[in-house]
Amino acid sequence: MTDAASLMAAIDADCQALDLASKELAGMTDALARAEIDYEDAMDAALVAVEDEYRRRDERLPSERQRDAHARQRIDPEVRREFLQLERKVKHIKAWGEMRARALSARQSELSFLKAEGQAPQQQPAWTARSAA
Repeated sequence: MTDAASLMAAIDADCQALDLASKELAGMTDALARAEIDYEDAMDAALVAVEDEYRRRDERLPSERQRDAHARQRIDPEVRREFLQLERKVKHIKAWGEMRARALSARQSELSFLKAEGQAPQQQPAWTARSAA
């Protein structure tokens, strides 16, 4: 078991880290939305071009998977790279946040136990929500 002061310091660090991550995530999700739109627009245009090419040659269209592969070869690789990198970063930040939130919850539970046992101060720390008086 950890002492109350160490738990409170760890909880404060968790809260600060989660706050910073949420601000970073907010900016990234906006950028991800723009990158996704750019990628989808580029893919749509490339798919239309691939399908038009096959129709002009009067050939049967390949499978959807093959059409997608042909289309990806026609778009600017940077458009796809930016979208995939942002998507991956957002996913990792969300996973990190979930892990950190679980650790925070565990620390808060441990602190609550210490308070119930009379081993921790009863005052509310700065990171908790305060009720309106």
